[in-house]
Amino acid sequence: IVTLPYNMLMSKSAREALGISLKDHVVVIDEAHNLIQTLLDMHSVTITSSILSSLRGALVTYFTKFKNRFKGSNAQYLRQLLLVLKALSAFVDEWGAKGEKEKMMSVNEVVKEMKGSVDQVNMIKLDRYLKESHIARKIGGYLDLLEEEKTPAGRQAARSNATRNLHRIQAFLVSLTNATGDGRILLNAERVPSASGTGGPTRVEVTMKYMLLAPSESFREVAEEARSVVLAGGTMAPMSDFKEQLFPYLPIERFSTFSCGHIVAPDRVTTVAVAKGPTGIKLNFTFDNRKDEKLIDEMGLAILNISTVVPKGVVVFVPSKDFLAQIQTRWEKSGFLEKLGKRKKIFWEPKERVDVDPTLREYAAANKGDQHGAILFAVVDAKLSEGINFADDMARAVIIVGIPYPSRHSTEIKERMAYLNSQPRSSTLPKGKDPGMVLYQNMAFRGVNQSIGRAIRHQFDWAAIVLLDERYTMPNNQAQLPAWLGSDVKSPPTFGGVMKESLASHEPPAEDENPFESLFDSPTLSQGSSGSTPESDSLTSSRFAEMSLGDNAQTPAEHTLKKMKAEAEEAKKVYKDKMAKMEAFAAKKEVLDPKRAIVWTTVERVWDADASEIGGGGKETEVQIRGVLNQIETLFSNDVIKAKRACKSFVYCWEPKIVENRSEAEAWNPVKVLGAFVTTK
Repeated sequence: IVTLPYNMLMSKSAREALGISLKDHVVVIDEAHNLIQTLLDMHSVTITSSILSSLRGALVTYFTKFKNRFKGSNAQYLRQLLLVLKALSAFVDEWGAKGEKEKMMSVNEVVKEMKGSVDQVNMIKLDRYLKESHIARKIGGYLDLLEEEKTPAGRQAARSNATRNLHRIQAFLVSLTNATGDGRILLNAERVPSASGTGGPTRVEVTMKYMLLAPSESFREVAEEARSVVLAGGTMAPMSDFKEQLFPYLPIERFSTFSCGHIVAPDRVTTVAVAKGPTGIKLNFTFDNRKDEKLIDEMGLAILNISTVVPKGVVVFVPSKDFLAQIQTRWEKSGFLEKLGKRKKIFWEPKERVDVDPTLREYAAANKGDQHGAILFAVVDAKLSEGINFADDMARAVIIVGIPYPSRHSTEIKERMAYLNSQPRSSTLPKGKDPGMVLYQNMAFRGVNQSIGRAIRHQFDWAAIVLLDERYTMPNNQAQLPAWLGSDVKSPPTFGGVMKESLASHEPPAEDENPFESLFDSPTLSQGSSGSTPESDSLTSSRFAEMSLGDNAQTPAEHTLKKMKAEAEEAKKVYKDKMAKMEAFAAKKEVLDPKRAIVWTTVERVWDADASEIGGGGKETEVQIRGVLNQIETLFSNDVIKAKRACKSFVYCWEPKIVENRSEAEAWNPVKVLGAFVTTK
């Protein structure tokens, strides 16, 4: 098994340098919802007129100083590089002088506009020379001749900057060799202060960005060389993008998808789409509506009401950073923030990444103990919407405000949509929708689904998902949500219905409704061995009676357990109805197998017994058992959640697979198994 990051997997040169071959191997890509964007970003590159100008100066200095020492081929390639840089500089200067703000061009159009003999330069060979000669580092070493920096640190920074810029230019030149249909070049012009500083004359800065539009060709080499490719993730839906953009050339029989339900039971998640606010105003947060202060105030009232019935942490995701700043400003002005702050402590997504961890620590602390909890406002597809674990009281509700569609005015988005619409139509596309519109829809809902996934982080977690926009009541939009909640979205006609029928009834699952819960709340975990009761001992013994330890028990501990089994036969009759309830619950909820639960209670019974009795008075056995209990106490003290997980993990460890045969598994001393489990943890 070889693990490596995306960029090293996708780069053939990186794989070759590491000695990694994909032939006949299985490639598994986790967090694959990011794969398409990662490919687009890896093969897109941006340069500016300033970079071109400074790099040309550095290259001229280097070439002039060492031209008499170069071999013929070296001098030839450097002259070609100077020719290309000169042509690119002339092109951007000429375009910038036209006064245009923005323009999208094909690769062929840009190459034709570049003057000189650029079309005679073999960019592939030039790129190979630049890589093999390490010329970027050499040129960077002489850039300080052009700089006014006097300190070593300043000169080092200048050299590093030159090296990075040449690598960027190199990547841009390689992009000019791509098929003209695979990408576009976006030009932008803006006026910036000249070198003399602010307040003086300005100059035009031109930015050129090569945008990859066809990620399939960049990934095709990996897909065709490997035996199989598995794209995995918790928020892959909607999945049509992967077929349309990554594998359009594959026959449909070679492309398959699989998704499963969530780890939690359906009754631990409540999902509700809210169409109207508390005063009856329709909630529709389109881009044009977001400036409506009445709508912002209505949203605030809805969040305040939801925060009243939801205990502990609430996380609110909004469509954009601008909208987040807008609602903060409005609510500060209206005094609403003070009212909301009396209900829950308010946190905002920080502007700087270095402030994320401190903010999360403070937010987590505000959700502990007897406090009302906190509310955190964040942005979809930003710092807190991916990779953050809002488990348990960190998020008893996640509120999604609006649908975060990207800007339809974005030149890049429009170009990607136009490119997909120009490709042959796939049979997997929904009827009545073009590929570009499907992309546009999927970009929004992938962000929504990623934000929803911040809650419900383990099997015992529970939360409410509140979709605050009337468009979420539409079946076609609900179909874009994760399959594990898409079919169970409630849409009460009024906000009162939302509060009464949906959220008010969404309370922590009652412990006494699950007969298995007693298995994970052993008195010995919190009270010590003296905390057991006669009823718990008898019930534990009756469960234990269902498990065979075999007839060849030899150790004192096994002898005691055998005696316990005999004593349990009578108790089993008394508690037969409780066993039936457990089995019925297991069949209905598809939770722990009763036999596995019984195995755990065997160990629980050992804990409740006196250590000297189990060990037959032997100090060695007593020390062993006490050591196990001490390790458990150290690992799980004052943490009920971890204790419950540990219990379930131990139950799952009791499988015949861990030993050679079933009889050996059944004859194992539970204390030894438990000791091995704790040591492994």
